[in-house]
Amino acid sequence: MSPFQRAGPALAALALASCVTTNLAQWRDPTYRPTPVHRILVVGNNPEWRKRVNFENAVAQALLRQGFDVATSGAILKPDEIDDQKIDAFVKEMNVDLVMVVGPFYFVVGYQDGFPSVVVTGEATVYAAKTNPESLIWKGDFKTVNATSDQDAAASVAAMVVYDLVKAGVLVGATGA
Repeated sequence: MSPFQRAGPALAALALASCVTTNLAQWRDPTYRPTPVHRILVVGNNPEWRKRVNFENAVAQALLRQGFDVATSGAILKPDEIDDQKIDAFVKEMNVDLVMVVGPFYFVVGYQDGFPSVVVTGEATVYAAKTNPESLIWKGDFKTVNATSDQDAAASVAAMVVYDLVKAGVLVGATGA
């Protein structure tokens, strides 16, 4: 079973919290010519492995709902491993169209109206793996408020980022796009 096939069942438990709010300021390369996208690799960029995996999985789940084939770096790397050569080899071997990097992101835990609240700020970037893997084609800076957990924040960010990538014409060719 490929990492793309394993992603679906492992991510099914993620849910989007209704009270969480995410704002996104984005930029898209105006010279980028969209092509049909089939496979996407999501790479988390955070020193805390658990938070990295939460964000990778949330984004992967949002992409799966749009009909894309998705893998995460957590499926190909060992916990706490950072290996750009392994990621590059995977991208080539699996014919990945886009690489999305989520992070770095920062968490501030506090209280809102007497309840625990998580605020997350960070960025997501997208690169066209086949045409010019070093060239940024989309960037979004996000801020999520009123999350009750890392998973709530990750699900809200994922939904907003994927929505904007579809709207911006970067994610083209899946059933929901």
